[in-house]
Amino acid sequence: MAKNNEKNDVAGFLDELKEMTPDRPARQLVNYETYKPEYDVVHKGYVLEGYTDGIESPLGSVSTAVRMVAPGNKGEAPEGRRITVWLSSYEQNDFQRFLTTQVDSEEGRSLPVTIDFLRRLETSQKTGRDYKQFFAIYRGDAESEALPEVHEDQIKQDTPAPAPAAE
Repeated sequence: MAKNNEKNDVAGFLDELKEMTPDRPARQLVNYETYKPEYDVVHKGYVLEGYTDGIESPLGSVSTAVRMVAPGNKGEAPEGRRITVWLSSYEQNDFQRFLTTQVDSEEGRSLPVTIDFLRRLETSQKTGRDYKQFFAIYRGDAESEALPEVHEDQIKQDTPAPAPAAE
């Protein structure tokens, strides 16, 4: 009998909780598109929004996804496009160094920031193998509210999570 009362208590609790909790509005999720910036070209005026490091590929390599907003430079992604630039190997170390020395080092500075960046493909003098490098220069803080609107084709609606069901 106690178990039946416990179920009723749980059901009553969940019903009360559902009445108290307002419906969560649908959020807009952004589908960032992969962008492969040309090597040995300075890409100017990009807004660095965020990054995720330690992403493992099915083949076992680890990469960093760098999320940016394109300024619409000629021959590059259109203005306002949300892009992801994938960094691997040495580029990840270069990116972390940039964050440490130019973003994190200033008190109160945080993402988003405006940057210029350059990717290089160098050949090792010792081994003769090619390796990638990433360089960036901090150009200023960026306000999230001042960023261009997300392109409509990059918006994905999030469906609200259903309320807990009473048994």
